[in-house]
Amino acid sequence: MGSIGATEVDALVDMIFSQEELSKYICRKIYRFFIYYKIDSEIETKVITPLAQIFRNNNYNIQPVLATLFKSQHFYDLVYSSACIIKSPLDFVIDLCNEYGVIYAECQ
Repeated sequence: MGSIGATEVDALVDMIFSQEELSKYICRKIYRFFIYYKIDSEIETKVITPLAQIFRNNNYNIQPVLATLFKSQHFYDLVYSSACIIKSPLDFVIDLCNEYGVIYAECQ
């Protein structure tokens, strides 16, 4: 039963990765993380779809996708990145501590 279960998991992973939407989904996540949180139809067509194609062509290796995105003119356009707020590492850690209710020790 164990070997059959392993092949079922492999078949499931193959089915998931055979879907074109998976690569677009991951590229949308990358785009939202590095550039801008809103994706309109123009961005979907001109940026996400080509990045997803690169992702699939490189056997789901993320490095070529990131290299292409970071070298693109779109990455440096101020129109998309000017309204984004980038938190410092300290802000990020403080927000995490507040989110999880960390009790701060009193320094003496």
